[in-house]
Amino acid sequence: MIITETEALESVQGPIRQTPVEIEEPAPAFRSLLSSAGRVQNTILSGGVALGAALERRQLRTRNQVMGLEDPDYNPMQDITGYERFARSFRDAESPDEVYAVKRRIDRELEDRRVLEAGGAAGVVAQLAAGVIDPINLVPIGGSVVRSLSLGRDVMQSAVRTAATGAAVATGAEVALQGSQVTRTAQESIVGIGATALLSGILGAAAPLVREMIPGLSARVSRELTLPDPTRPDPLAPGSIPLSAGDFGSAGAMAATQMEVKLKGALGVEKLVGFASPILRTVQSPSGAVRRAAVELAETPFDLADNAAGVATPIAVETRIKMWQAPLAQALVDLDLRYVEYRKGGGDLSFKGFKEEVGRAMRRGDEHLIAQVQQAAQVFRRKLFDPTKKHAIAVKLLPEDVQVIGADSYLSRVYNVEKISAQRGEFVETLVKWLKHDQGGDYYELKALAEQITDHILKTPEGRVPYEAVPVRRGPANERVLNVPDEMIEPWLESDIETVARFYARSIIPDIELSRSFGDPTMRRVISGIRDSYQDMIVGAKNEAERAQLASRRDSDITDLAAMRDRLRGTYGAPADPSGFFVRGARLVRNGNYLSLLGAMTESSIPDLARPVMVHGVLRTLRDGVLPLITNFRQYRLATEEAKRAGAALDMVLDSRAMELADVGDAYGRHSRFERGVQALTERFGKWALMAPWNAALKQFTSVITQHEILSAAVRGAGMSARELFHLAQWGISPEVAGRIAAEFGKHGERGSVWLANTRAWTDRDAIAGFRAALVKEADSTIVTVGVGDRPLWMSTELGKTVGQFKSFAFASTQRVLISGLQRRDMATLNGTLLSIALGMGVYGLKSRAAGRETSDDPAVWVREGVDRSGILGWLYEAGNISEKFTRGLIGPRAITGGELASRYASRGVFGALFGPTVGRVEDIAKATGAAVSGEFTESDVRALRRLLPFQNLFYLRWLFDQAQEGAAGVLVD
Repeated sequence: MIITETEALESVQGPIRQTPVEIEEPAPAFRSLLSSAGRVQNTILSGGVALGAALERRQLRTRNQVMGLEDPDYNPMQDITGYERFARSFRDAESPDEVYAVKRRIDRELEDRRVLEAGGAAGVVAQLAAGVIDPINLVPIGGSVVRSLSLGRDVMQSAVRTAATGAAVATGAEVALQGSQVTRTAQESIVGIGATALLSGILGAAAPLVREMIPGLSARVSRELTLPDPTRPDPLAPGSIPLSAGDFGSAGAMAATQMEVKLKGALGVEKLVGFASPILRTVQSPSGAVRRAAVELAETPFDLADNAAGVATPIAVETRIKMWQAPLAQALVDLDLRYVEYRKGGGDLSFKGFKEEVGRAMRRGDEHLIAQVQQAAQVFRRKLFDPTKKHAIAVKLLPEDVQVIGADSYLSRVYNVEKISAQRGEFVETLVKWLKHDQGGDYYELKALAEQITDHILKTPEGRVPYEAVPVRRGPANERVLNVPDEMIEPWLESDIETVARFYARSIIPDIELSRSFGDPTMRRVISGIRDSYQDMIVGAKNEAERAQLASRRDSDITDLAAMRDRLRGTYGAPADPSGFFVRGARLVRNGNYLSLLGAMTESSIPDLARPVMVHGVLRTLRDGVLPLITNFRQYRLATEEAKRAGAALDMVLDSRAMELADVGDAYGRHSRFERGVQALTERFGKWALMAPWNAALKQFTSVITQHEILSAAVRGAGMSARELFHLAQWGISPEVAGRIAAEFGKHGERGSVWLANTRAWTDRDAIAGFRAALVKEADSTIVTVGVGDRPLWMSTELGKTVGQFKSFAFASTQRVLISGLQRRDMATLNGTLLSIALGMGVYGLKSRAAGRETSDDPAVWVREGVDRSGILGWLYEAGNISEKFTRGLIGPRAITGGELASRYASRGVFGALFGPTVGRVEDIAKATGAAVSGEFTESDVRALRRLLPFQNLFYLRWLFDQAQEGAAGVLVD
């Protein structure tokens, strides 16, 4: 017999008492705490779980109805043992399955609370974090804090106001949480409201302290910190440059007639892809007149053969239009500062109301009872409206004796078309009343004329206004203008000065610059000369086939030039009825696509970091960009002001690059309040996604490098290298202008780790114009920004914009990266390409991890993904990806490298890949609707439902939507 050790001890000591050992449960992981906190404290997650539970119960009822399992006598209260305190939640259950579903929901909620309690202090932090990022709380509380930063509130005032805001929004959030949770108690809601109010008060109290530490912080922090002080005059801003044909560089103005304008070869790829781009087609035209007109009209990111000899590419109309963005942006910043000053002085107008008062003041002699309103009106007059008026007179767009029509002082009329449409009868009667007084005549004749005027106003292209007066026609020989007083029709005019200034600048500035280069905005004489040059070639053709080919090329060249001209003017592809249902609906859909699908665009743009290396080389990028950024940031920031003064790197104010890449930057909303609201979200989304600061920072970075290269080459003069001579010519700087730049820099510039041009002190306007134009062109070419000649013409129609949305970058990259790189084929291009592919591989890893996908262990797949994400092959790789989607990998990059399909197209359907995100969203709606009707959800259906939500892909909110998707899938998917 075997005696155990325990039995031996008991025989000596007596029975041993077994003391239970308490095993301490490990604290929950912080990720688990965040998940639980999100479901308990965040309205989006909590609402998603509640929606999933409701859909599950509906699915169960539908199944019972179809299978005939309904029991009208079923009493759910018999099955809720242990859940009696939640009896109200079971009242409308119609089957044991529904009761079980409610029990599971209650168990999950109780488990979340247990996890948070076990987490201790970490659980409290997780709950605060989940509540803070809830949009219901974040937007109003954050807005209150920003207002405290900008409006000069003291600590107590800021704390009280922000706490009150926090308590109000928390109450609304608690109502939503009470409605979406079974187990939430009144005590929890009271604690939640109190905690939010307390935290909001603390943030509000901190805001004035932060303001004291960062002097000058304004309501729009980004604008003030990224622009020079607008109160300091720039005597050489575009508006004050002499009014002559040589305004933008006398040497540059003559360049187009001096050079042959022959495209430098790019291994034949320029001919392969040329059909897709109007600028690439026109610079390869057989007509020299067409090639010269093209480079004068649109920015050419290509190298021209004569650049190697120092013959400068002319400063294009497109570049000069961009240079006008500087005074516009400075006026907008000044507007912000005036409003901050007004609110600090006790004013109570909203920012919208303040801007409208500025507009009204500009119709009344720039005078107003509110000093800040009057000052803002005078700044807009001085920086934008007076300079454009002088230039318009100089190029004969306006007569020299032009007079203000219908107001004490000039403010371009922007009609509120939605209000006119809604109040058409009243507006027409007002016009009839004026026509009767001004011209006389029969009432019915005058009413018909007023109806014609109204139709003319309502059909003005979106984003453009007639800077000249609206014509009034009474018979073929009796034409007058609509000089009705502004005050008479002011209820139907847009008075918001920001909106009016943007419309006005977009309308008159392109016409000024087109007239400066080509004699008039329509380029009539140039197009006539092109016809003549082709006629000479046709006469000298060898046979009928060649003559027909030349005639066809003549027509296509003129079409391309006219299209780029009209893109600059904002009229190409303009719909006949801008207020039509399809046009407005398509714009809303594109804005919705942008808000829901491009939240991670900054991550996708990481390969942009390689572009300065590709253009300037590794050494220059490190020496002239990276080192000053690290070792002499103050001087670096001063250097970046030159780019902003030139009209580049203004994305924090205008967000132009992000909106152009997303194809939502071609109009400003003038319709319903809802459409204006969506447009306002669209205009701000680039900042929320951090794309605007990313673009501004990279353009500023590349501009610092470019400035140093221009100045150092100019100082060396005849001793500059062949590469420097070539670069300067490609940027539009001839040896003559380089010498003038060197002279100005020698008198006014500063040398050091960063070379400061200090163009504010320069007096040679040709030198200023050449230097600033080079910065603008190079910034937008290096950090790929869509130009008027990059996209195919079909992408400017309403249907084309919708089908081709998000493809603009691929087309722009083809010209600005692929063709340009193949033309140069130097070490800088090679190094930049390799770095770009490496960064693209990093984006693949980040995106795969964010999507929960396994990354490949095949190096070839990583390289293929790196090439794809880098954008170096432009639309060629995009076409390959679409081919893969249609052929399941039989045709496309995968056929060469093997592995799975491209990850960028993993979530897209076949037709969504080909016809754009709008078709993809229709597919998602169809999937979600079909699943809801049938009651059979899959994980794919839940993902499709999520993709329809705004902000769902915003990278710092992605985890929140991931949790909501996971919760909904857990409830809906069998």
